[in-house]
Amino acid sequence: MMTSRTGSRRKSSQGFTLIEVLVAVTILSIGIILVLGAFDTALSALDSARVSMRAHELLKQKLDAVEVHGLPVGTSGVFPDNSDYEWRIETKPIHRAEKEVLREVIITVWRTSGGVHYSMGTYMRMDV
Repeated sequence: MMTSRTGSRRKSSQGFTLIEVLVAVTILSIGIILVLGAFDTALSALDSARVSMRAHELLKQKLDAVEVHGLPVGTSGVFPDNSDYEWRIETKPIHRAEKEVLREVIITVWRTSGGVHYSMGTYMRMDV
């Protein structure tokens, strides 16, 4: 420290103290950790949305095929163009009239590696 002509001490302003540098580094580190955590959460949400969207596309595709071609021979299988996903169809009779049966058709799609099952249902009239 330097002494002025009046005899009072003057603080030198040539740099930062070690404590100030450590506090600044700590604050920056915490900020970077929070940003990286948010980035990881966003990537996880994006992957989950991608899987959900693909499963819903496949559900719609299978439902359209059932409505156009009728129920498939098997009640479950793997999509030929996307072997990552499996499907299952369940049917239940709802109403029996003289020559027709109303059936509830439930289609379920899920990833082969596991995870959430996505389902969609409709009603179909089947002539007997």
